[in-house]
Amino acid sequence: MTTRLEQILETVFRLEEYQGQDKVTSLKDAIGRNITPGMTLHFGEAANVLACEVVRQFWGRKPNFTLVVSMLGEQMAA
Repeated sequence: MTTRLEQILETVFRLEEYQGQDKVTSLKDAIGRNITPGMTLHFGEAANVLACEVVRQFWGRKPNFTLVVSMLGEQMAA
């Protein structure tokens, strides 16, 4: 016997068996597919991991990014 709460949860939050392509990817792959030289990149003040991965992937090249940040911190200054 299920409780009323379990019935509501099953009805409201039930997921279909297949809801399309899985879009989960690594940060490395996402940057590799979506960030190209010459882009304007906007980083929030807590985007250190993102900034480091962009630097890793474009190290030794001149990607000519325009960098927009709300606050310049240690990682962004690099």
